Amino acid sequence: MRRKIMMTGILAMSMVFAACGSGASTEVEQEDTEVMQEETPEAEDEPEVTETPEATVTPEESPEAMVTAAPDDEEVQKEETMQAIPQDLTPVAAQYQVYEGTYKDINLNEAMSADGGSNSYCQIEVSNITDQSFDFTVYQMTDGNKKEVLDTRTATFVEDGTKAVSEKGGTNLVFTFPDSWNALPKVVEMQVSGLDVLEGNSYVNNNVPGYEFG
Repeated sequence: MRRKIMMTGILAMSMVFAACGSGASTEVEQEDTEVMQEETPEAEDEPEVTETPEATVTPEESPEAMVTAAPDDEEVQKEETMQAIPQDLTPVAAQYQVYEGTYKDINLNEAMSADGGSNSYCQIEVSNITDQSFDFTVYQMTDGNKKEVLDTRTATFVEDGTKAVSEKGGTNLVFTFPDSWNALPKVVEMQVSGLDVLEGNSYVNNNVPGYEFG
């Protein structure tokens, strides 16, 4: 009987020790799991990368396309003069009557210095008039001194006979005849393109019959 009681006690103690060991093992496993969870960093969200599209530059917006080399003033003047020269240079009968004598700068009074200082202006001397052409020479007057700017050459009426052209030595001139004086077909006033000293001015003859002045 005593032996049976002892065996029962030993068995009970064994079961207690086994239960304690199992509990300790479970606690160790839980602690290990928690440690692993703490040591394993959580995956950080990667920042979202937004690609910036490259700017598209059209030819119209390109600085190179917007820059245009400006031609020299001399080249522009030559081009404008060439465009003004009639294509058909066949001589025709003049519709206007040019008169022999001097066609002076219409701004002559402005060119003359009021205080007696230096003054300068141009004049066109016309001669040898025919029904299709006239000769002319260009002079510059400075303080009463006469200097030839363009030697004597011939202007020929072309197209409809209301304009004249002269081509010599690379100098191409075009004569037109405004009617500011209501005198046409008598030519009181003329303008000339193709020569710097004459460009932009009008030249008048104050001895045209019926239109004398000054």
